[in-house]
Amino acid sequence: MDIRFPHKKLYSLKRKMHFCIWLKALFFFLAASGALALLVSVFSLFIVIPFVRIKLIYIIAAGAALSLIAAVILTPRKRQVLITADSLGLNERVITAWYLKDDTSPVAELQRRDMEMAVDAIDIKRKYKADIRYQLLITALVLFCLACAVSFFPGRVGRQTRIRESLITEMKKQEKNIEEKLNEQKEEHPELTDEQLKKLEDALERLKDEFKKARTEEDALKALAQMENYMKELQSGDPLNDLKALIDALSGSPLTSELAQALSEDDKNLLEQALSELMSDIEQEGNKQELAEILEQALENMPDGSMLSESVKELAMSAESGDSDASEIAEDISELIENISEATGGSQSFMQA
Repeated sequence: MDIRFPHKKLYSLKRKMHFCIWLKALFFFLAASGALALLVSVFSLFIVIPFVRIKLIYIIAAGAALSLIAAVILTPRKRQVLITADSLGLNERVITAWYLKDDTSPVAELQRRDMEMAVDAIDIKRKYKADIRYQLLITALVLFCLACAVSFFPGRVGRQTRIRESLITEMKKQEKNIEEKLNEQKEEHPELTDEQLKKLEDALERLKDEFKKARTEEDALKALAQMENYMKELQSGDPLNDLKALIDALSGSPLTSELAQALSEDDKNLLEQALSELMSDIEQEGNKQELAEILEQALENMPDGSMLSESVKELAMSAESGDSDASEIAEDISELIENISEATGGSQSFMQA
């Protein structure tokens, strides 16, 4: 005898029972979804519900999904299958055979054979008839059709709904454009600092928030204009001006005058020599504080969010804290100079972007 069922035909019965359970759940949830869809459609006549017809489809889809979940939860149990099989004219042969499955007596063996002959004599799967109410399916179709029909009525807020739909469509369009612009800036201008990229991303998030809060076309256009102005501001920073501010500050101190001259002449050999001497001066004379003050002075002449200001600010803080040794500071300055070289080399294209 099978470990789970006393006859293999009971597996097909269980599958049909399971299918019928899902069908009942499907019809029930579709009818409930149809009622909810009609309710939402009626509400859309009095309150702004953008893209209501799409929401109606979502409601029906959710009902179908819930029926699948219900079918998984309501899987027919073994005892239920056995009792159902006996109710099809087997007169408790199946359930008796199951209780006697461990009995090896001749009487139990005769009972099992009798059960098998009785089950083989009927088409148990076809004989099983589930009480499925197809009226629920018809009700669901009628309710959904009514909901769709009502959604075409203009209602009291028809104009406001159309405006809101236009705003949402424009919002998605502008979000896509801004994201493409952000990716374009990353690809075309690798010299952009992490701070600038973060500001661009934050600006995109602000645009989304402003559009979500917008209730009129005027509010949405205002948010869009703010975003465009912010992007222009970020793209207007000239790295050459930042470089000039840095050179002017470095030139004002004997400690960094040679480094300023090397930057002005863009001479690699002079830069390496100046960095080596600066590292030696810091080690011997402890001039980290003076270097920090020079960098802070340069930072004051750079606009917030400029291409080099973040790097200069971090370098000044590192020198002022005294946590970094002279070699680390020299390495940071070297990285800053590399950023300067990249930024000034690509500044023209950046300005034209």
